[in-house]
Amino acid sequence: FLTAAGAGLKPGAVLESLEKDIVAGYLPDYIKDVPVMKDKTFELVREPYDVRLQEIDGSTSNEAAVTLMKFLGLKYNAQYTYRIGFEISEITSVKFAENLDKIAFEIALDQLKRSGKDSKKIFKRLKGHILVLRVLYATEFQVSVEVDKGTGFEADVDVENVSIEGDVKTEKKENTLLISGNPKVPFGVIGYKIKGNKLKEVD
Repeated sequence: FLTAAGAGLKPGAVLESLEKDIVAGYLPDYIKDVPVMKDKTFELVREPYDVRLQEIDGSTSNEAAVTLMKFLGLKYNAQYTYRIGFEISEITSVKFAENLDKIAFEIALDQLKRSGKDSKKIFKRLKGHILVLRVLYATEFQVSVEVDKGTGFEADVDVENVSIEGDVKTEKKENTLLISGNPKVPFGVIGYKIKGNKLKEVD
């Protein structure tokens, strides 16, 4: 899951770390000329993605609730303390259209490391960072909103202080927003830590 989300994040991006989702670079810029990648276009494709949705449904409050609202593209009033319940019903993902998998990138990194002194310096800078291979989007979800009234959390029946940004469809039912068509802001990625000549799985 991302600690910050931006529409510019895409497969091939190299993130600073798991704690800082800052894009440090774009790997294809450095490996496009190595033998295994010479004929690759690095074009992207969007497709449905099957994930155990119940593992990312739940509720959260206070600062974590505001963070979640930012992820999902929701406006909020900073003067209020929220408790948010969320349930994601549809996820799509963006990946490389060609068969650029973990092994292909491991071979490319190995070839980069062996291709010259300057390339070795680049490889050293890449080590320890996170390579993104797939970006995940919540394209259909519902959010229930409760507001701290001072004596506890109560349903914000009119959902007055919460609205969705962007070109999306929304439907309000009491204190719940049903949201669909939000393909621009990602909530998570699938990636690997660049370690040696290998890509290591990260939790």
